[in-house]
Amino acid sequence: MKKQLIKSIAFSVLVSIGVSLNAQTWAPIFTPGSPTTGTTTLSSTSLDDFSFFDDNKGIVSLGYGFYLTTDGGATWSPEKDVAPYPEFRGVHYSSAQNIFLGGGSRVFKSTNNGATFTIQATTSPALTINDIKVVGSLGIAVDEYCKAAYSNDGGNTWSVISHTALCGSIPSMELVDIVDDNTAFIGKVRLFKTVNGGATWSAVSMPTFGGSGVGAVDFISATEGFIVKTSKMYKTNDGGATWTDITNGFTSSIPSFTATHSFGGSICAIDANTIYVGGKGYIYKTTNGGASFAIDYTNTACSSCNFSNIEKSGNSLFASVSNGGLHPKVYKRDINAVGVTEINNKISFNIFPNPASQSIQIQGVDFNVGVHLKIISIDGKIMKDETINQSNITISDLNSGMYFIELTDVKGKTGVTKFIKN
Repeated sequence: MKKQLIKSIAFSVLVSIGVSLNAQTWAPIFTPGSPTTGTTTLSSTSLDDFSFFDDNKGIVSLGYGFYLTTDGGATWSPEKDVAPYPEFRGVHYSSAQNIFLGGGSRVFKSTNNGATFTIQATTSPALTINDIKVVGSLGIAVDEYCKAAYSNDGGNTWSVISHTALCGSIPSMELVDIVDDNTAFIGKVRLFKTVNGGATWSAVSMPTFGGSGVGAVDFISATEGFIVKTSKMYKTNDGGATWTDITNGFTSSIPSFTATHSFGGSICAIDANTIYVGGKGYIYKTTNGGASFAIDYTNTACSSCNFSNIEKSGNSLFASVSNGGLHPKVYKRDINAVGVTEINNKISFNIFPNPASQSIQIQGVDFNVGVHLKIISIDGKIMKDETINQSNITISDLNSGMYFIELTDVKGKTGVTKFIKN
C-alpha cells in the first residue's frame, strides 16, 4: 500500500511539472556562434562533426578547430586547432583517452583526451577524409572521392583501399558504421561491407530508390541493421543480402505526413525495437521496430534544418543539426528520460490468447467509446485499420506470423503490443 501511495504522489508531481520535463527530453549543449557556453566563447558558426565517448567526454569539430568537454557539454574548452593542417571533417572519441581526427590525407591521434595530437598516419594514395571511426582494433576512414583506408591495430597504422575496388566512377564516401573487429559498412551512393577487418569489401545489394543513395546506416549486429533515404526506411536481418521496406510504420503514424516530415539524415538503433531517426526539423522514435513512430523532438527554431547525425554514447543520445547552416547545434538526450506526455499518452492492455488462430480478446480498454485499431505486420504493412467498439477481434484472415496491434482512444492515448497468429 505504501509503495502504491508513493507512486501516486510521484505521478501527481510529474503531471504538475509535465511541460518542463517533457521540454527537456532533448536539450542543446553546443551552439556555435553563441556568446557563451559555460565559460567559453564559441566564435564559429560552422559545425562539421562531433563524437562522444560516454555521457561526459566529447569533441565537436568546427573545421579548422575543435572544442572539448568533460562534463557532457555543460562547459567547453577554449577552441583548439592543429594548425596549419586541413579541415577536420571527421572526429572520433574512440576510448577513455584516445581521440582521432581526419584532416586531408592525415590521421591525427591524441592519447591524452585531446590535450595534444600527433600525426598518426599520412594516407597514400592521399585521401580527403570525410569521416573516421576507430572501434576496438578496427579503424575506417572514408573520403569525398570514394576512397577509404582501414586499420587493424586500433588506428596506429592505416592501409588505403583503391578507388576502383570500391566505387569505380561513383564519387564520395560519407558513411562509416563499424559493428565489430571484422564487420563494417561504408558508403553513400552505394553501400559496401567487409567481414575481414577491411582487407576486402563487397557491394551490398540495395533496395531500389533514386536520388543520391543511402542517407544513414546503423547495424546493431553483423546481420541486423537499418538504412534510411529521404522518407524511406529499410531493415535487414541477413547482413544486407535482403531488405524489408518498413516506411509504412512511419507514414501511418505521423499526422499530416508531408515532405516536410521527411527523414533520411540520420538513424540510431538502440536495439531491434528502439530506433531514433532524424529528419527536417524533427527527431522521430519507434519502440516497436518501426511498426509505428512518434515525434520525439521538434526543432521549432528551424523546421527546415536536418538532423544529420544521431549517436549513442553511455546512457545518452547526441544529435547534430546540419553541417553549417543557420542553426547548427548539438543536442543531448538521456535515453532513460521519459517525458510526462509520453507517460500520459500510453494505453496499457493485454491480449489473449497469444498465440491465437481465429480471434483475440483485448483486455484493459474501455470500448464504450470508439477505439481505433491498427494491426501491422512485422514488415510494416497495415493489415487492419478501423474503429472498433468490442474487445473481440477476428484474425483468421491473417497469415501466420508476428504482428503488432496499436490502439488509440478518443483522447489520443496510444498503446502497442504484439501477438502471434498461428
